[in-house]
Amino acid sequence: MKKIAFFMSGNYSGILQNCPDFLSDFESIAYCPNKLSFDACRTDLRFTNSEYLYEGFNEIFDKSHGDEFISMFPDVNLSRVLMVDKSHYKRKSGSYQKKIINTMGMKLCEWFKREKPDFIFFPIIESIDAMLAYALARKFNAEPIVYAHARHIHCSFYSQSCNETLPEYTKFEGFDDHIRSRASYILSEYKKLCKPLSYDYGADNKESRYIAPPMSNTLKRFARSFRLRYGTEKHNQTLKLLTKFEVYFQKKAVPIRNLKYNLIERFYLKTLASKPLDFDYFPLHFSPESSINTPAPFYIDQERVVDRILLDREGNRPLLLKEHPAMFGFRAFSFYRKLKKKPLVYFLPANFSSIDLVRNAYTVYSVTGTACLEAFFLDKTWVQLGENFLNDWERRFSKETGRIPDPLSFIESVLEVSDDFVLFAPGHSQERDNLLFSKKNVERMCRHLALHISKLQSR
Repeated sequence: MKKIAFFMSGNYSGILQNCPDFLSDFESIAYCPNKLSFDACRTDLRFTNSEYLYEGFNEIFDKSHGDEFISMFPDVNLSRVLMVDKSHYKRKSGSYQKKIINTMGMKLCEWFKREKPDFIFFPIIESIDAMLAYALARKFNAEPIVYAHARHIHCSFYSQSCNETLPEYTKFEGFDDHIRSRASYILSEYKKLCKPLSYDYGADNKESRYIAPPMSNTLKRFARSFRLRYGTEKHNQTLKLLTKFEVYFQKKAVPIRNLKYNLIERFYLKTLASKPLDFDYFPLHFSPESSINTPAPFYIDQERVVDRILLDREGNRPLLLKEHPAMFGFRAFSFYRKLKKKPLVYFLPANFSSIDLVRNAYTVYSVTGTACLEAFFLDKTWVQLGENFLNDWERRFSKETGRIPDPLSFIESVLEVSDDFVLFAPGHSQERDNLLFSKKNVERMCRHLALHISKLQSR
């Protein structure tokens, strides 16, 4: 019997622990990088074993010189692994980060050797523990499986890469009538409405569903975090005691942050009143964000993105920038000051229509954001600097078929390897949880997982 390990990132354990119900042909085990997921899985008889990352972690860390894991696996690029970190461990010294990654590596190696999973499933890769497990998986003969969401098409698939590229068995032509018809509908609807398809959150309201784990109140979560922060998980830098309070006050401060950015925009950036006739467009990304940190860490600093565009493109068209709405008031003023000093670079007002800019730009640029996908669907020229399923498919399609990539063929390829299920962190909203915890959703997710494994093994 093949063995699947579920990497229980964040609070994904709340939904993933139900997967064994539909994977009876596999043995399921859990790797838990936090106490919350470990408490949920260790007493769940559907898993034959559960491992807790921070069990004995402090003792190994204290005894470590920081080089043990490096000497075992000198070819694992630990700097690449550490780049995935959003802003937790990066606050610490380089020597501390080295010891942390060394300790995590030793713990993971011990687990891989003991459990010998055939597959390791990642609902998301946005932390250094998950990225390190991904980097080690194939060294221990475990195939990594990464959940990916096809933006704007709103279907899900499983990738073999942390870049969330389409799987190796992806087809590029020869699709049946159902796939072709559905792809044509998706593309025509997007060109007509210029917005992605959306899920019907009420679609499964009459279906049976799993009970979502109850959320403890803020004070209980704070007390729990306090115990862990000064005990078992004292080296878990993602466990910030004041996170919930910070999030609360950040929400309260949204009007102030919006006002701050509006003042910067009006009196310093002096944004253009209208777009030029001929221009290139780069919408600034939300940061830090796993969709950049994991596949394209070099471009976490978005000043590098602007420099790359200016260096590589032909011509001297104005490069128009527009701030991401979720970043109003969060970036340092120095970020805007540096960009403002670059010739041919201009800011547009934040309320300017993004889709209008995509429609009219000479070239649309992005790291891994949806702007390139929108440009592709609207038959505009686009350049993507990071790696994900879009530009990976483009290269593979050209090589396999010798044809110019087109959006209809892209959508067909995605639909061929995907299914109609979702997987996101619970607790965002009741309507999203209703869909997520639907037994039909979990069944589809597991059915497609088994199909993915079967296709990998048949090649």
